Formats: sequence, C-alpha cells, structure tokens
Amino acid sequence: MLPLRSLGRAPACLAALTLVCGLARSAAAAEPSVTATAASPTAATVEPARRGPPPLRPRRWSIHAGYFGEFLLHPGAFAGAGVRLVGVPRAELVVQGTLATWVHRRNSIGLAAYPELMGRVHLGRRVALEGTVGVGLLHSWLAAPVFALDDAGVLHRAPNRGRNAVMPTGSFGVAIETRHVAPFVRLAGFGQYPFNHHMLAHFALMLGVRL
Repeated sequence: MLPLRSLGRAPACLAALTLVCGLARSAAAAEPSVTATAASPTAATVEPARRGPPPLRPRRWSIHAGYFGEFLLHPGAFAGAGVRLVGVPRAELVVQGTLATWVHRRNSIGLAAYPELMGRVHLGRRVALEGTVGVGLLHSWLAAPVFALDDAGVLHRAPNRGRNAVMPTGSFGVAIETRHVAPFVRLAGFGQYPFNHHMLAHFALMLGVRL
C-alpha cells in the first residue's frame, strides 16, 4: 500500500506529464515534414515540365509531298521518301529522293529526279531548321509546238522530245515538328546545265508535309 504522501503528490505528477506531452505534440506539428514532401508522388506531378528536344520519330522512314512553285508562281508538285541515317535528340541526318514537276506556261515543262542529303536541327520542342544539298537529272520540254525547216526549206511540225540536263540542288527552310506529321516551307535553288552552253539558275518555293 502506497503512503498517504505519495497519494497526495499523484495529481501533480499527472498534470506535469500532461503538460510535457502537449508541448512535445506542438513542437512536432510545427516542424516541416521534409521527408513526406520529398517522397510524395503528388509533389512530383505538379512540377512544371522541363523543356527539351522532341523525341525522335518512331520510324526511320518518311514520305514527303507538296507544292513546288518554280520561280515561286509557276505551279508544280513534288513527292518523295527519305530514311534517317543518324539521329540524336537535337539533330538528324537524312538521305532522301524527290521527284518534282512544274509547268512554266508558254515556256517549258520540267520533270526532275534528285537525291539529297538533309540536315535537321531542332530549336525546341516543335521548331526545326532544315537544309538540303544534292544533284540530279532534269528533263524539260518546250511548252509550245515545235517546228523545224527541212532540207527543202519547208516548215513542218517536229517532235518535242525535250532535253536532259544536270541539276545541282540546295534548299533551306523551317518545319513544325510533331511526332507523326511535320508541315514545312523551304526556299530551293537549282541549276540546269547545259542551257545554251551555260548554267541556268532557278529557284522554287516548296510548301509540303512530311509523314
């Protein structure tokens, strides 16, 4: 049996113990929960996404097509395909082949086939700069009837077989890149040799899309 003195002191001890527990709880609630914040999956989801290069296309192969305006306003079209040789997050090296045709009214009709080497540099998530260089073959026909004089000096209709020429090419432009579709615009320049024993320079506007 406890002495009467101890029983008298019990309420005071209980009160002191209650006060200490209350102070400990208050201190624990005031401390920032660093561990919980770092481990919380919710905190990771609300962080802003970091900007960076777009992911590479899932396919190495691509096709392209669009409007080919020789000297900007003479209408035509182009189509082709390419394959990625080297690809890193911010740059690609592509080899491609293109078939293009256009009509210069009352002057000529052109049909060109040319391989190109393309370099592409990504400036951000969507914008990319593109440049190409290549050499191909251009066949052109007069866009009008052809006549010739025979040995007797008589004028008669002649066949319009056209003529071949070597065609060096180059272009530079910008594309809006997504994972599957990329519309682009490029200014192209190309030569036609021989043309009256010289090189005839052309330029063209290319508006297209790559899949």
